Amino acid sequence: MIDQGTNFCMTKDGFHVLQNIQFADQKQNRIRSTLYTISHQMVTKVGDGSTTAVVAAFSFLKQMMAYTIENKSIRPKELNEKIQNVVEEVCKFIAKNAIPVNKNNLLDVVHNIANIASNDNKKYTDMITSIYEKLGMSCNINLTESSTFDDSVSY
Repeated sequence: MIDQGTNFCMTKDGFHVLQNIQFADQKQNRIRSTLYTISHQMVTKVGDGSTTAVVAAFSFLKQMMAYTIENKSIRPKELNEKIQNVVEEVCKFIAKNAIPVNKNNLLDVVHNIANIASNDNKKYTDMITSIYEKLGMSCNINLTESSTFDDSVSY
């Protein structure tokens, strides 16, 4: 729950959490800023996965801390090289395992992604899938807050 002054926002999205927290410690804020940047890239380029990006970044940070403790210190250049190596390996893994989306598998892919993004909420999964079924790959979904508690789709 995020206190926004006059109201509260309930979220489980890592990007929105990172957007709304600040630490007193400068080092912690730098780490938060880095995680925010990673998360923002996920939201901008993929549309989802910011929490996964934060969890992965945290795991990477823990490994780097263990390496630093083991080796007493790490030079910034060496740290940057290690980070770049990880980025390259992750990109290779993603490229190798990516599933191209086309008109033949669009609805299956959208259904699976919507199911994950909605935390297995059948109603939202079906709504999103039906939008793509009707409009195809080039549709753009805009989410707006309803003045009621009803969920609906308008074209």
